[in-house]
Formats: sequence, C-alpha cells, structure tokens
Amino acid sequence: MARRRRSIYSLPKFKIKQKTVITVGTIISFILAGLSVVSLGSQSTKLAFWKEFLTTNLGWTAIFTPIVFILTGFVLQKVKWAFAQMNVLVGLITMMIALMGLSSLASDTSGGLMGQFISQELKGFITLPGTLVLLIGVFLVGLVVFLNTSFEHLGAFLSKIISAGKGVGVVASKATGAFNNSPFNRPAGEFDVKNMNMRLSGIDEDEKPRSKVPQKEQLKEPIIAETLVQNVAGQARVWKYPPLSLLSDKGGASADRGDVKKNASIIEKTLDSFGIQARVAEVNGGPA
Repeated sequence: MARRRRSIYSLPKFKIKQKTVITVGTIISFILAGLSVVSLGSQSTKLAFWKEFLTTNLGWTAIFTPIVFILTGFVLQKVKWAFAQMNVLVGLITMMIALMGLSSLASDTSGGLMGQFISQELKGFITLPGTLVLLIGVFLVGLVVFLNTSFEHLGAFLSKIISAGKGVGVVASKATGAFNNSPFNRPAGEFDVKNMNMRLSGIDEDEKPRSKVPQKEQLKEPIIAETLVQNVAGQARVWKYPPLSLLSDKGGASADRGDVKKNASIIEKTLDSFGIQARVAEVNGGPA
C-alpha cells in the first residue's frame, strides 16, 4: 500500500506553556479586580453593567469581589505572603457564600440571586431553622479555614476581640467623664482653676531636689561578699574524692525513643502553624 502523504496546508500546532496560562490568568484576575473597585466605588456609567452584574448576583457581598480577584492572582503566582495563600481564598469564598444565604433569609434582594438560590433550596430540604444553623456553621468553617487555625484558637481570638472592645468602651467612658468634669467644660464666666494641676516654673529651679531618705540608708551594702573562695590557691588541703558507690552497677539498655510517628506529626503540625509546609520523610535513630 502506498503511504498517505501529509498535506502541505496542515495547520500549525498551538503549543503554550503552563506558566503562560498562569500568567494570563493572573493578569485577568488583576484586571477584574480593578474593574470591580472602580465600578463599585464610583458612579461611572460606562462600568454600570459590571456593577449591576455583581450586585444582582452577589448582593451586598459584591464588595469582597476585588479582594477575591486579587487573592486569585496572588495564589496563581504562588506568592509567599501570609495572606496570599490558598486557604485565605477558599475561606473568604466560603464565608461569602454563607453570608449571601444568611442575607437572603432576612431580605430577598440583599443576598443577590445566588443568595436566593441557596436559601430557597436549603429551606426546601431542612426548613428555615435548619438552614440558619447550617449557614452559620458554614460561615464558621470558612472563618477557620481563612485563619488556618483551630476552634480553640478561634474562640480565644474572638474573646480577645470582645475584651478589647469592652476596654475601648471603658476608656471612652472614662475620657468622657474626665472631660465633663474638667474646668474647661464649663460655661463662659465660670472657669474654675481649683482642680487644675498647675506647675510654677522659674522658682528655685537651680536647687536640686533634696532626698528625704537618711544618708545612712542611702549607703548600699555590697551585694557580693569579699571572701567567696574557700579553697584559696597555695594552701595545703586534703581533697576528699567522691565514693565509688555513686557509680551504678546496672548494665546499659537501649533508650526509649517513644512514639516516633507521633513526634513526627507534632513537628509537622508545629511547622504548619507557622506557615511552613513540611513532611518528615525519614527518621534515623541515634547511637543510644
């Protein structure tokens, strides 16, 4: 049989590298982030279509879309920043989905079309109370993934925020009370200087402040004694060596290495809490 000839008009193959695809995706993400910021933050009529698209589908959570697009670009480029990691992007998107559903439970239009779809579908399966509990749980899961932490650390973090808010409120109330009691917060003609702390300068400025402590008490005793060394060099003394009973007659035994797998897991989790992805591949025992 005769061989089939190749056509001289065959189309050239389109070969593209993976890095090129990632770079194009990153550029598109940054462009969409810029369009979202401009359209949501201004009254531009030319970008009204993009603003309407975001608000119609996402509701009020559309304000997070610039952050989502920027994080997507950073994740594609594998930027080694703490906030530019995959868990931050996934956690933020998960919280946005939960917030859209919760907002649609309160108002049909606040969560956008996606929020309406989520809330209506869930209410048809697990009723309204179950939908509320589920969406709150999804939000907490997204928050844990976003912070890359545990529920224990999350509870401690939230308690610190609440205590800090209470502290700010106490400071603000004290500051308000101090201002209300200050002599400056009085009507005209009722300026009071009795409670003001005034400092007079120019009187006895050259005189040094006199100490009320007696001179004998001001003399401190030496902290370190002069005679610390009991065995002075050059003196003839008989040294008593330690007894041989201190030595043990038991034979040597292999050391207890413990749970090697558990220790390896602890090392990996500790490094992961600092944002370092590592894996214990091999464990070599020492000469014990």
